[in-house]
This record gives sequence, structure tokens and C-alpha cells, in this order.
Amino acid sequence: MRLRTRITRGGQISIPAAVRRRWATDNILLEDSGGDELVLRPLPADPIGAANVVLAAQDEVATLPHYIPMRELDVKIGGNEFDRLRRWHKQGKLSKSRGLPRHRFPETSSPRKIAALIRQGVLQNARFAASVIVIGVKHSPKEDQRLSIRSDVMFPTLYQIRRQGKFNTPVAYATAHVASLFIKFFPRDIEGVFPPEALPVEVRRAILSHAQYTGVARLSPMEKTLFACDELAGFITACALVKPGKSLAEVEAPSVRKKMKDKAFARNVHREDIIEGAGDLGVDLEEHIAFCIAAMKAIARELGLDGSAAKSA
Repeated sequence: MRLRTRITRGGQISIPAAVRRRWATDNILLEDSGGDELVLRPLPADPIGAANVVLAAQDEVATLPHYIPMRELDVKIGGNEFDRLRRWHKQGKLSKSRGLPRHRFPETSSPRKIAALIRQGVLQNARFAASVIVIGVKHSPKEDQRLSIRSDVMFPTLYQIRRQGKFNTPVAYATAHVASLFIKFFPRDIEGVFPPEALPVEVRRAILSHAQYTGVARLSPMEKTLFACDELAGFITACALVKPGKSLAEVEAPSVRKKMKDKAFARNVHREDIIEGAGDLGVDLEEHIAFCIAAMKAIARELGLDGSAAKSA
């Protein structure tokens, strides 16, 4: 459809009602190519779905554009992500940066300046080391084994890396080492860890609604259940660990209610969230506690709360 219209003295134009209904949004993106053409595009009103992103860093730079369409992405990052960013910019996935807003991106020293400060003795030549402890259960047809495997590693200093002509950081070595151990010991039948933007919209919304400071209201049953069970599961675990047998079999709803009144016990657990969560679900608090205990007892072995910890102590 082609439409000829006038621009008012105030710079306004009229968009036909049929077009506004088809777009179903009041948000418009105006693209000026710098020539004699302007392009109007509708923008979604849903902040949880596709949205403009102003700030991204580290892994989000690599994953966000893959899962969520976007036009704006201001980035402060180093390493091999630059080639990927150049490719995305050529493909039109990123708009030209308007510069880094200093109130969001504080000034940081370049690797070259840090190396100079080390040579001058202003900074000590820091060395990164990491210890990774993998704790879990190795399942076998005869008998399951509880394992604790430790790996220690020390990484080259920034000065050593620069002398080799490499343009990365000591942290990159630590990240790669931990990632390789994670892959080595992670069960092959489990799909892995997803970046937040790769999760379905309803799951992302449930996570946001669980963090009350976001202001996202809890509406769906999943959102209400997540909020109602998260703090309570941690509190029930604490109740089990102080029992002689360190087992969920020793935990009952009345004793959990009693422990909730002891403010010194598991002080980091927000009691008010447990009470509010049960209210959101419309269930009695003690019934809710009993239901969660029963659900956790069904997987007590996987949780390490079947009493085996007390036997091995």
C-alpha cells in the first residue's frame, strides 16, 4: 500500500487506522537512511519478548542476538568477540554505536596500560590460580559412588601472556579451565546450562517475577509455585541437616513451622516469602509445607538428604 500524506507544521503525519490496527502497538521506530527516505517500523510493546537492548557484556554479547531480535547493542568487551560483532554489524543485526555512556561504563585501563603499570612497579604482577571441586554421584549398575574430585591449576601472568604476543587475559584461562572441567564431569544425558535469553518467554517471566525488585507480577501457576517453593525448599533442607540422621525422613510439617519462629535458625531464609507464597496459591501454610516435604522426600537420594551423609560422617 502506498499513501500520500502531508506533514503538519508541528512535524506530525497521520497513519491510517487500518495500519495501526495491524501493527497493534503505539511504539514506532523511525529509520533515517540519510537520504530522501524514512522508514517506519512497529515495535513490540511486550518488554519480556523482543526488545531493544542498550547494554550487554561478556557472554550476553554472543548469545542475545542469537535468541532475541534487536537493533541496538552498545558493548564494552574484549577478546575474540570482536570478529563476531563485526560480522553481526555487516549483517544489519547491530546499529552503529553512539559511544559508550560513561555513567554506565566507567573508564577502565587498557591491557597495555596495565602491563606498563606492572613494569613500573605501581601494580604487582598478579597471578591467577583456581581450585575446582566437583562433587556428585557416579551411578553404576552395582553401586553408586559419592565422589569429590579436586583440580588445581595456576595460570600465566598478564605480562607472560603479552610477551607471547597473545591478546587475551588471565581470566580467560581460568574460564576455559573451569568450562572444560564442567563439560568433562557433566552427565551426557543432561542437556546443559542455558543462557537466560535462550529460555522460553514464560520461564524468563517466571524468573523475573520471583525477584520482587523487578516489579513483574506473579500471574501464572508456574510463577506462583516458583515463588512459594523456592525459599521453603531451602528451609526444609536446613531443617533436615540439623537432624541426627541428616535425613528428610525425620522432618515433619509441625517441626518446620516451629523452626520458622526461630529467627536465628537459617536466618537468610525469608519467612515472609514462604507465608506470602502459600497465600498466593490459596493453600493452608502447613499443608503447603507438608506437600513440599513429601515432594522432596521422593528425591531425597538425589538431594543428598537420605541419611547417607550422616552414615559417612
